[in-house]
Amino acid sequence: MSNLNGFFLFLNAFKCTSELPKRLAAISFARTPCCVVVADTIGDVYRLPVEGDCDLKAEQVQGKHLLLGHFSLLTDLCIGHGYIATSDRDNRIRISRFPGAFVIENFLLGHSALVTCVSWVSKYKILSGGGDGTLRLWDVNSGKATVFHFSGDDRQSDLIVTSVDVCPSENNLFAVLLHEKPQLYIMYFSASDDVLSVACEFRGEDHNAVISGACFDSSGVLWVSKSDAGAIEGYKVRRGAGGSAELQRHSASFVRQNTVGETKQMYRSNRAL
Repeated sequence: MSNLNGFFLFLNAFKCTSELPKRLAAISFARTPCCVVVADTIGDVYRLPVEGDCDLKAEQVQGKHLLLGHFSLLTDLCIGHGYIATSDRDNRIRISRFPGAFVIENFLLGHSALVTCVSWVSKYKILSGGGDGTLRLWDVNSGKATVFHFSGDDRQSDLIVTSVDVCPSENNLFAVLLHEKPQLYIMYFSASDDVLSVACEFRGEDHNAVISGACFDSSGVLWVSKSDAGAIEGYKVRRGAGGSAELQRHSASFVRQNTVGETKQMYRSNRAL
């Protein structure tokens, strides 16, 4: 979440307010235990207690609790299935237990540029995007990944994956955005073939408008925001034959008052962790 005022609004809603010395890089919400987890740009990840969080000691309840740290600048985090995944500008993804993040399960190495975003798919699968223009679906235990190159080959390109999110109702469908590009990709993973492919490429009514944010809510509605629009639009993903898909307009939409990053984190809070 890039807007600090928005950050405090979220924390106030959860009856939790804390000040951090550095600019935030990522924020997520956990249900078990109930807490807010934030990362600053220098690489530290904190757990902030909210009402009902009884796991922390008495002296920790009123303030932040350091979970883990990176030696590099941190770019994103996500929580799920008893783990926390954190990514950094040194091309690494760290998999740690949650909330006991001092136990490191694995490091996922393979991106040739910074890792920009991460999202859990299942207990042992995690999705990542990077500055090398690739989408990678990792096996957390083995550290191996299925790779899709948006450049069309494995050579270095100027394409940067900026956002990935997993459809909760179809966890082999993913929404992917590229930096300053007008299209949104719905990606499909075929477990039988171990292949990632494009199921749908979406541009919306204005084909030249840059799509700046996209995320699924808990019911599977995909919310899309454009850089020059004042509203966030909802779409349902419909599966087609084979690995194809299409987006159909959902009746709901709302005026954007927050940044796209804030909206993404808001819907993450509704996801089962």
